[in-house]
Amino acid sequence: MLSNCKLRIALLRSCEGEADSGVLFFSRKMKEDLERVLGGIGIGKKESQIYLELLELGSQPVLTLARRLSFPRSTAQFLAESLAKKGFVSKTIKNKITFYTAERPEKITRILQEQKEDFLKSHSEKEKALQDLLPALQSLKKHSLASRPKVIFYEGVDGLARVYDDVLTSGEEIRSMVAYTPAHANKPEKLVIFKKRAAKGIPIRCITRDSQMARERKKNNKKELRKSILVDPEKYSWVPEIQFYDNKVNIASIDENFGVIIESEQIAQAMKNLFDLAWNGAQCENGSVGGAQQKRQK
Repeated sequence: MLSNCKLRIALLRSCEGEADSGVLFFSRKMKEDLERVLGGIGIGKKESQIYLELLELGSQPVLTLARRLSFPRSTAQFLAESLAKKGFVSKTIKNKITFYTAERPEKITRILQEQKEDFLKSHSEKEKALQDLLPALQSLKKHSLASRPKVIFYEGVDGLARVYDDVLTSGEEIRSMVAYTPAHANKPEKLVIFKKRAAKGIPIRCITRDSQMARERKKNNKKELRKSILVDPEKYSWVPEIQFYDNKVNIASIDENFGVIIESEQIAQAMKNLFDLAWNGAQCENGSVGGAQQKRQK
């Protein structure tokens, strides 16, 4: 939107020609420039034509405006009344005929300033109203269907691939419970994602049932951005891989060709806390059994 100063200068400069009769005149280019200026403050093209005609000729009735601009009389009447409501023209009645007069450019700049002040006041009031409503809106969002827990089930190799690939969306360290079963030895390539995860710079922390495969995988921990603790498979038994990240719990069972993703902030946080508790317990347990535990893991 043009500043008050620019608007005033544009209007006054365009009124640079003055005939001997004292009537202003505009070239076609002047009118086009002025229509652009007036359009920038919310006056339509046809309204601009009415205003400029009045500015050029002085006070005029609707019939004259309609004839000069080739507008239907009803259109000219509507446009003139619209400008009057906006404060850009004034009305007087002579011999029962309404005459319209263009307000001076200085008046338009004042109107524009008033509009700006009204807008800022309205914006401030709306902002305050929104702040007052914010707690209610947040509560509505919290209890909306969209924010409720979601559970999605997947089957088959393609379904499992989607479950595994979802961990690549993690924005934080992944917590993982892993049990390497014989099925892992023949795992389809599309289910092998540790290289993709490492390439994306996503670290993982694993509690893993001890096995030959687990010890082989542990050798690559640094390269694959992984920290792992091996636990006694005779004492702790589980089969599915379970991952915790962001607001998700991700369960994949290669043996059953089945997977599930649970999206819930509260459930995910609870499972992360349980994982951290198990991690700390596994560290203490591995330390307490000393050399025997280390010997078993070698």
